[in-house]
Amino acid sequence: QLTAPPPNGTEWDTKCAFWPAVDGVTLPASPDALTQASTFSAVPVIVGSNLNEGNAFIFGDFGEALGLEDFKHYVGVVLNSRGSREKPGDVQRLTAAYGAKEGSDLRPLLSELVGDMLFACRARRFLRLRGRRAAPAFKYVFSQRAAEDPSPKTWGVYHSSELAFLWGADEESGSMAAV
Repeated sequence: QLTAPPPNGTEWDTKCAFWPAVDGVTLPASPDALTQASTFSAVPVIVGSNLNEGNAFIFGDFGEALGLEDFKHYVGVVLNSRGSREKPGDVQRLTAAYGAKEGSDLRPLLSELVGDMLFACRARRFLRLRGRRAAPAFKYVFSQRAAEDPSPKTWGVYHSSELAFLWGADEESGSMAAV
């Protein structure tokens, strides 16, 4: 039994994808598939993620400290999302690799793992594949927090932090809602 409640009272929605939407017209197949088939424009690309990509998901959903058993449970949730299936020992290997131990709040480690698995690793995989196809490929890590960001400072540069730099923010509140 979990000691921490599931996020927002329900299981995470692991079906949403943070990857380009294949529509069959503008994007006829996934970027990976197009690259593997060498059916892409050989133009430079830049792909990356934010420094603390997972923080809004984890700290936004878990108000309380996260223990080791809950950490392992949610590692399994992430591993079994988007059609993937964990293999025996995966949860234990990732728990050890991220240094998760009983007795401390494991939200920062789960946030790092979520950011890596959902964003950084996918970007790295695509860049490696693209680089082998003789098309220039560059990686970025967005690390600038907006001065007027209304989220808790402990969230750092979380998923969507870059939007204020792209689209601007309301000068009085710092909110993107008015943009």
